[in-house]
Amino acid sequence: MEIKAYAKINLDLYVGKKDIDNYHDIDSIFVKIDLYDLINIKIEKSNKKEISVRCKEVSQNNNLVYKIIDKYLDYNNIKAKITCSIKKNIPLKSGLGGGSSDAASVLLFLNNYFKKNTQKELIDLSYSLSSDMIFFLENVNSALVTNKGKKIEKIDIGYQEGYLLFDSFNKLSTKDAYSKIDNLRLNEPKRKKLFYLKDVSSWYLYNSFSNLYPFQEIKKEYEKKGYIVGLTGSGSCIFLLKTINSLPIKNSNLTKFKFLLSW
Repeated sequence: MEIKAYAKINLDLYVGKKDIDNYHDIDSIFVKIDLYDLINIKIEKSNKKEISVRCKEVSQNNNLVYKIIDKYLDYNNIKAKITCSIKKNIPLKSGLGGGSSDAASVLLFLNNYFKKNTQKELIDLSYSLSSDMIFFLENVNSALVTNKGKKIEKIDIGYQEGYLLFDSFNKLSTKDAYSKIDNLRLNEPKRKKLFYLKDVSSWYLYNSFSNLYPFQEIKKEYEKKGYIVGLTGSGSCIFLLKTINSLPIKNSNLTKFKFLLSW
């Protein structure tokens, strides 16, 4: 069976204080986009637990897909042979949620096959591995995400398209980025209420992690060409949203993308 695991961007991302569980409070708008990893998964009968996850970019023991399969089988006392191969199209350490999306997609597939757990149980299984997995477990394409990623409120955002810009900065892991942000004193603006219902040319997209990178230089460069510019997740991918004033641009590091429409 082949599964598509879609990436997300954060239109904005406000990071709060770290709680005793080591997760930070966040206030963010997540939107799925049409970039995806391809996962081939096979389930076979076995008298013991056997898991194989092949991915060129990530070792098996460090792969969230392997970890969530292992947790799911143990939690439900299932003996089976599960084989996965992952073709990564979503770059690592980009802030696009590729690892979390992969793991959530596989978890949903497993539960659809074995029919063991409620949605709440799947969320509880996922949270200790990745709070972003909760968004990917929900049947939404765009949402307001708060309470350390646990609260998902579906919102409707119209069709947008643009470009992803990779390799602009030195990449940081999510863990490293969050550890660095704790040392910053942030004077953050407030989100304009329902800004996403207005014309894209008026959007202001703030991300707490933009202070970790030379983001403002690139932002100014592409704003002059008529784009709305944002940083997704903890970085390092930048996204450019087209407006009616956008000029054509040529850059080998640019990848076209579009929003997945809400249903």
